[in-house]
Amino acid sequence: IEQLRRYTPTPQPVPAPGDSAVLSIDPIGLYNGAITDYQQRRLDLARQGFNEYMRVFPDGPSASDAQYWLGIIAYDQGDYGQAIDLLRRVPARYPESSKAPLALRKIGDAYRAMGDAGSARDAYRELIDRYPNSSEAEAARREIRD
Repeated sequence: IEQLRRYTPTPQPVPAPGDSAVLSIDPIGLYNGAITDYQQRRLDLARQGFNEYMRVFPDGPSASDAQYWLGIIAYDQGDYGQAIDLLRRVPARYPESSKAPLALRKIGDAYRAMGDAGSARDAYRELIDRYPNSSEAEAARREIRD
């Protein structure tokens, strides 16, 4: 026990950006950690995690989802302009992603929250045009009718 009390672990070097050690980052662990932070409302940590995921794995299996969550965090914090910018990247870069229609819907919601009904309608129409059979398109149709 006395040896354990005196034990000091050897410090591990921190890899520099671009170092080959970065390849050892687990994309699933990084993404899931950011999701957990978001669920626990640690939005700044979640944003850092999703940004890191996008930096290291821009074409990774969860890249479209990470991009979507970056926009949702901005939306949740009331930064609607930033949310629109971040969410627009989802259908632009990942048009086949299941998050693309969700992103377009949230873009419309962000414009509506900013009081820009015309841009909100345009976003909802884009959603309907691009993803007509999605459940989000049906919700967008309701928004346009109201």
